[in-house]
Amino acid sequence: MLIHRLAETPLTRARLVTSETTSRWLFPGLTPGGPTTQTGFQDKLRDYNIDTRPARNAALISLAGELPSTVLADVLGLSITTAVQCATLAGRDWATYVAERVSADA
Repeated sequence: MLIHRLAETPLTRARLVTSETTSRWLFPGLTPGGPTTQTGFQDKLRDYNIDTRPARNAALISLAGELPSTVLADVLGLSITTAVQCATLAGRDWATYVAERVSADA
């Protein structure tokens, strides 16, 4: 039956996306109507020899200078150790953050 053949056919980009398909996404993914994944986007950039790690690390260090390590870890899903290392690289010590907040609120 036709429906069984369709179910047994592996999902491929050619099967999911046709030339008539228009997408509202700048970087459409394999899932119809959805964006590409982080891994998929990194793979595409890697094909052009673009390494995203330096920019990612710079952004993390910049954020670590603006946010306490615990907040950074929670928001980005990082380990607290990584967040503290980024704060150290940013030259920011958040050890007195709570005391400063308490005295500012008083």
